[in-house]
Amino acid sequence: MITLRIQTPVEGFTGEVVGVSFVDGFGETEDENAIAYFIRQGFGLDGSAPEGTELEPEVELEPEYEPED
Repeated sequence: MITLRIQTPVEGFTGEVVGVSFVDGFGETEDENAIAYFIRQGFGLDGSAPEGTELEPEVELEPEYEPED
């Protein structure tokens, strides 16, 4: 079995969810049922950010064209 690192949607969470212990927002498990639960609930898996927490990439905007009169 493969052990996956899980990240909680709540930053810094310490506690237990479906039998998996989390410290400072991170835990590990091989339990396929727990992994399926975490996927459904939007937890991050193996380095991916939890659903809804990914930062938008910064886009450099060009100044708007202002015609001269």
